[in-house]
Amino acid sequence: MDDASQNSTVWTYHYFAVVMTILDWALSIKWWGLFLLLCATFSLAVPDYLVDKRFKKALISLPLVFLLMCLNFFRLKGANKEFIHTKHSNS
Repeated sequence: MDDASQNSTVWTYHYFAVVMTILDWALSIKWWGLFLLLCATFSLAVPDYLVDKRFKKALISLPLVFLLMCLNFFRLKGANKEFIHTKHSNS
């Protein structure tokens, strides 16, 4: 399984877990269980020599990075409708 399909699988399970928690918490238990099982499976697949302080710090910072990415996405507003010109110096 390549990285893109692993990433899409993780986010799909997480998306369904969050949506089902909002809609019906009893049905969300299955999705949260699948998400935790998938995370446990991926964590067992990582060799011990690759897990160090930097790796753990990166995993812990992922929720914050995701939240900041979402907030930044909503701050873009009309950036896709106007061109942001780059100023060049004439030297």
